[in-house]
Amino acid sequence: MASRGWLPEPEAVHRPPPTLKIIRYTSRFLLATTLRGDDSELAQRLKRFESSIATSRKAYRLGKFLGGVNTLRRTRLHGPYGALEWLAAGGDTVYYFTEQLTWLVKAGLLPDRLAPRFSRVSAWGEFVSYLGSITLSLLRISLLLEREAALRAELQRQQAKQAVAAATGVAQTRRQVQQQGGMVLAVSTAAGGGLLLPAAAGDDDDGGGSAKALATEIRLLRAQRYLRTRGLMQDLADLLMVLPDIRSSSGKPRGVLEHPATLALAGLVSGCLGAYKNWPGR
Repeated sequence: MASRGWLPEPEAVHRPPPTLKIIRYTSRFLLATTLRGDDSELAQRLKRFESSIATSRKAYRLGKFLGGVNTLRRTRLHGPYGALEWLAAGGDTVYYFTEQLTWLVKAGLLPDRLAPRFSRVSAWGEFVSYLGSITLSLLRISLLLEREAALRAELQRQQAKQAVAAATGVAQTRRQVQQQGGMVLAVSTAAGGGLLLPAAAGDDDDGGGSAKALATEIRLLRAQRYLRTRGLMQDLADLLMVLPDIRSSSGKPRGVLEHPATLALAGLVSGCLGAYKNWPGR
């Protein structure tokens, strides 16, 4: 099977700490389910807490757009899938730069009337970034599956060849014994001996080592595919949260995908996947 080649590795996507994300969207999930429509003191405190975390996450992103600028400088536009990498990095840069302006509005340095415009530009930048990242992830997973299928076919071919060679070697040894007079070599049971046959042609170290190398590479490809799939799921969850922001809605959810509980759950999924990826020892 001919391979289309490997996609270059992307620059690391700058993400806020998953701990803050998990705490924030846990609060939003509680406000959208258990405390929905509740005007108690607990609900009001939780709303203020969630808003404070959102502002803290924006402050954490200060200066992160420079990472996107460096990525754009290093990415070759005419290279393999360079346009998609530029799309992802460019959207990421616009998103983080606009988030700084949004934070300045919340801090009181810029007028509040600019907040909706900044929010819209930020959402579109994030949408473009995830669109490019998701497309690249799908292409990489496709290439990993293609390479894994080719290695599996080669491994099965080698195993079948070794099995045929082993059976042929045993048959040849038996014919040699029969040609020498059909004598059966009896060995004392107490000595624990037996008839020693020559090694089969397919059991040499070279063939066995090649099969082991193929099996090891298949396991590594499977692990990479698992990581790519997990990253794809995280991007899809984040993309789901962006969609309501880029639609000109009246502020009311248009369906189950825009329900506050659904969006909060998507944020929790994304945060948990990010925490698992950054877990110590992994």
